[in-house]
Amino acid sequence: MMKCLQWYGIAIGIIVGVPPIIWGIWSAIDPKITKAPGINLPIDLVWLPLIFAAPVIIGLAGVLGSFVVQAIINHGIKGRLLQVGQKATGTITSIQDTGVTVNLNPMIHVKVKTTQGEGEFNMFVSRVGFPSPGDSIDVVYNPGKPSEMMPASKFNK
Repeated sequence: MMKCLQWYGIAIGIIVGVPPIIWGIWSAIDPKITKAPGINLPIDLVWLPLIFAAPVIIGLAGVLGSFVVQAIINHGIKGRLLQVGQKATGTITSIQDTGVTVNLNPMIHVKVKTTQGEGEFNMFVSRVGFPSPGDSIDVVYNPGKPSEMMPASKFNK
């Protein structure tokens, strides 16, 4: 799931980055629009869009890159757990709000202790049935690396 802050980063990148890119393309097609009449500037105005657009494009690439990396990591963990995962019941030891909310459901960071080990993960929860430390939760964990776990509700096992 995308974090709210990442959505804001994409929106700001598009809003701030698109006009200079359009201006740069337009000035490449018609260079005379970048020449101010009667003003001698030390820099050709054709470079101005690139000066503003480059940091925005780099920032946007960083935000989108974080999505790709997180998706690859989560897909890898879920794939391993689908192959070798074992079910267990654990006890929630701590809960921390991540600040992300989707459809009025907050995402929380949960630390769980099972008889096989301890692990942590993020999950969306309902505001009505909010878990608390000490509650039991069903998880799927990797027997080779017990700290690698996800809530069993993410699997159809």
